[in-house]
Parts: sequence; structure tokens; C-alpha cells
Amino acid sequence: MSPPDQRASSRRPCSEPAVLSDGLSRWETRLVNLSEGGACVLLPDGWPDIDPEHLAISFRIDDQAHRHRCEIAWGDLERLGLSFLDDEDGPVAGD
Repeated sequence: MSPPDQRASSRRPCSEPAVLSDGLSRWETRLVNLSEGGACVLLPDGWPDIDPEHLAISFRIDDQAHRHRCEIAWGDLERLGLSFLDDEDGPVAGD
């Protein structure tokens, strides 16, 4: 029997394009799933060996632009798990 799911909120499967940015570099990726508190993305090409200290993710869902400050919660050879560090849950002004 598998252990109970410890996530604070449920995940929504998706396959939307997304961009990770550390203020100096940008990496194009794709969302795997999304929740109120975070996201899972495919590991971007050219991802650095050292995780960026300041990171943001931008994406569009249902024709609404979103941007969140985030940190890497986990990673493997194919994906990154991101935790959102802010409460933004709506369109980004100016997008």
C-alpha cells in the first residue's frame, strides 16, 4: 500500500508552455501539473547544475497570464517540482 498523499492542494494535469526565469536567464519548459501552491514542469534544456536562488515561473491558463515567485522543492532527471512563494492567483497586470 502506498503512503497517503501529503500535498496541501490537489494537482490539475496540464501541458501548457511555461517560462522559468532567474532575472538573468530564461528557460522554456512545459507544465506537467499545477496546484494552488505549486507546479511540476519538465526539466528545461540548458538547466544549470546549480539551482537559481531567485526564480519565477510565467504561464497562461484559460487565456489568463500568471507569474509566481517560486523555489525548487524537488527535481529529477526529467522534472522539477516548484513551490510558489506568493499568493498571486490571477492575471498578471500588463500581460
